[in-house]
Amino acid sequence: MLRLIDPEETAPTTAYRVPWRVEMASESFFTLVNESPDRLTCVSTQFFEHGRSRPAVPRANIDQGETLQIDLDGSRVEATQITIHWRAPDGVEYAWTVVL
Repeated sequence: MLRLIDPEETAPTTAYRVPWRVEMASESFFTLVNESPDRLTCVSTQFFEHGRSRPAVPRANIDQGETLQIDLDGSRVEATQITIHWRAPDGVEYAWTVVL
């Protein structure tokens, strides 16, 4: 969600920690682990490979410690860019891009 920022508003003193750990299982399969203490909602991913983009998983809710397993359908993980989107408990949407 985008919002206008008041010029008088002060920046937060700490950054939001990325809640994901990536575990590689094979050349075409990996797992995302939610390492935060929170339930993350509206989790989705998008792959960018060979100049094209494709969605990988429908939106899901991932609780603390739960995993999301992703298979690249035989494509090799190397040189693939994956963007993970999610909403934190406060409703703010985040995106994190990983290049494998």
